[in-house]
Amino acid sequence: MIPSDSIRDDETEMAQGGPYADALLIELDLTTDSAEVLRLYRQEARREGVSAESPIVEGKWLYIWWD
Repeated sequence: MIPSDSIRDDETEMAQGGPYADALLIELDLTTDSAEVLRLYRQEARREGVSAESPIVEGKWLYIWWD
């Protein structure tokens, strides 16, 4: 899901082709193996030089933000 407050649809973004989002919320199914998703998140976070701590929200949502 894309949080509505993460959607940029100002004049600049629209002139460049449309709205832009800078975050995602991914619902994890904790009854299955979500370890691979978290592994990929941590790998990319380390590569980008940001905290690799899992930003899990309410025990089931992975919040991913970028600039």
